[in-house]
Amino acid sequence: MKKTLFCIFAVMFVLSSFATPQESNIIFIDGKAWSLFTTEPISEDSALYSKMMASLPKDRTILTSNWNGYISFWSIKKDCLLLDSIQMRFYDKEKKQLRTECLDKSKMRKLFKGYTKNKGAMAKWFTGTLRMARGERIREVYLGSVYEYEILLTVEKGRVTKRNDYQNKVFDGYSFDHNDLLKNQDKDDLRTLLIPHLEKYPELLHAKHIKFSIKNVTMDASGHITNCSVTAKVDYGDNSEKEHQGIAEEMKQNIMAVHPWKIVYWNGQYVAYALENYIIPYKIDN
Repeated sequence: MKKTLFCIFAVMFVLSSFATPQESNIIFIDGKAWSLFTTEPISEDSALYSKMMASLPKDRTILTSNWNGYISFWSIKKDCLLLDSIQMRFYDKEKKQLRTECLDKSKMRKLFKGYTKNKGAMAKWFTGTLRMARGERIREVYLGSVYEYEILLTVEKGRVTKRNDYQNKVFDGYSFDHNDLLKNQDKDDLRTLLIPHLEKYPELLHAKHIKFSIKNVTMDASGHITNCSVTAKVDYGDNSEKEHQGIAEEMKQNIMAVHPWKIVYWNGQYVAYALENYIIPYKIDN
C-alpha cells in the first residue's frame, strides 16, 4: 500500500435535490411580509382543504413551483391567525401572459363559514408551529433553507400563544462546502487533517476504496463537534462493500479533532455547515 489519495469531497445528499422549489405562502406580521415555510395551514384540516380545492376555478394555472395553484395570504392581528385572501394565476391568451386574481370574497365567506373574523377568517382549525422567514438566505441545508431572520409561532386553535424571533448567522471555519475547499486549497486544509492511518489495518491491504459517511452531528458555539457518528464501507474491488468499525472510529476522532468547523446559528441551535450527511470517498493507490 503506497499511498492514500484524497480523491474528492462528495456533496451532501439534499432531500429533493432535483425538485422545483415551491412558492411560499405569505404572512404579514407588524406590517412586514414574511415567507411561510411550514405546512400551509388550510391543508391541516383535510375536509376544509378538500372543500376549498373543489371550489377553486379549474382554469387556474398550475405551475411546477406551485402544485396547488394558489398562494394564501395571512396576517397576525391581536394574536389571531387570519386568512386574508387566496390568490391564483390565470393565463391570458390574448395578452399571452399570466394575470393574478383573488378568490371572490363571497366564495371566501362561504368556504370559511363559521371562521369569519373582521375581513378575514380566523384559523381556529389550526394548532401547530409556523415557521416564517425573510432577509438573505444564508445557507441551504438538507432540512431546508436558512434565512437571516426567522420567526417561530406556536398557535393553538388559531390563536398565537408563543413567539420566538431569531437572527441567524454563519460563523466561519472548516467545511466540506465546495467554495470553502477552493478558498482553502493553499492552506493546511481538511485533506491533510483527515488522512487515516491505514497501515494499522492489514485487512485493508487490498482495498480499493473507502466511503466514510458522517451523520448525527452536534456542535457547540465555538465550532467544536460534541458528537457525531461515522460509518466506513470498504470496497475490495469485487463490487461489494463491507463495514469497517476500526477505520470508521479513527475517522470520527480525526473529524472531532478539527476546530473550528463552520457553523450556522439557526433558530437557537448551532448546526454544522455542509457536514451532516456528507460522504468522503477515499481511493487507495496500492
